[in-house]
Amino acid sequence: MRPQFITCTHPHSPLAEMCRACRNKERHIVALIFSEQRFWKHVSKTPYCWLWQGALNNSGYGSFRGVGAHRWAYEHFRDAIPAGFEIDHLCRNKACVNPDHLELVSHRENSLRSGGWAMRHATATHCPAGHPYDVTNTNHRRGRRYCRECDRIRDKRRHDAAYWREYRQKRKATMLDTSESGYAALCGEQTSGPCPVEVGENP
Repeated sequence: MRPQFITCTHPHSPLAEMCRACRNKERHIVALIFSEQRFWKHVSKTPYCWLWQGALNNSGYGSFRGVGAHRWAYEHFRDAIPAGFEIDHLCRNKACVNPDHLELVSHRENSLRSGGWAMRHATATHCPAGHPYDVTNTNHRRGRRYCRECDRIRDKRRHDAAYWREYRQKRKATMLDTSESGYAALCGEQTSGPCPVEVGENP
């Protein structure tokens, strides 16, 4: 006779060991027990991290039962993950599944901690041209910061007839000169690499 993990006190058929609700609950318990046994087979404990020895996805995170191994570990040993939240590794080791090293954070907080482009842009105090990101010189559009001084320079250049007259003269002078010096003369001294404007392109 197979072991029973729960005792059914609800009315059920004499031919059945328990009712349908208790049967489903027992199946869930059995699945958790076997899942935890399978989980520990792929874990190598170290003095600090629990390293996942099973399958890894392309990003370096462990994969277990169709989800991230670190997410499964957090939900199994801690609590459910609410919608819109992510798991951040405090140890910065993607293969770690130690619940003590996992923290529930928002997507923005997780991106800022990753050290990628989002963090560099959010922590920048000046634009690429050197203008400060302060209250009077910053525009916010679609969740990003833009430099007002750079926007002014760009708008002035777009509507400055003298600038385009000089640009056309440089382009006309270099129509037959496709060397690097000709491209440099067309683009001006501000461009150190290859000229992004092709010969014959309309401004």
